[in-house]
Amino acid sequence: MAARAYELKKRREDERKAIVQEKLYQQWRSGLDDVRVMDSKIVTLKTIADRDAQLDEKAARAEEEKRHHEFYDKLWHEGYLAKIEREKLEKEAEKERKAQMIKVLEIQRKMKEKSAWRRRRCRRRMRPSR
Repeated sequence: MAARAYELKKRREDERKAIVQEKLYQQWRSGLDDVRVMDSKIVTLKTIADRDAQLDEKAARAEEEKRHHEFYDKLWHEGYLAKIEREKLEKEAEKERKAQMIKVLEIQRKMKEKSAWRRRRCRRRMRPSR
């Protein structure tokens, strides 16, 4: 148990010494103007690099969104053109049906006129002459 207590005490002391060393190093670095200027430049450069990375990511997202919109705009336009073509074909088919109906009605009218003409002719023949 004494060995365990010694190990824990030694570890705490080593950690304390490491912290003291780190703080002394920071104090020494902050005391040097050239090092502070260089640290400031490094922080500035890292900030600029991070900002550039963010701008690149933003541009990539914008480009992806643009391609996405272009794809769906093209898809919508193709559907629109297909709809126009279908409506054109439907109008042509309707026009053809109407033309056929007019022909059929014309044939029926002529048949009716011919039938009426035959009936009148038959009646004239059947009628006694005066």
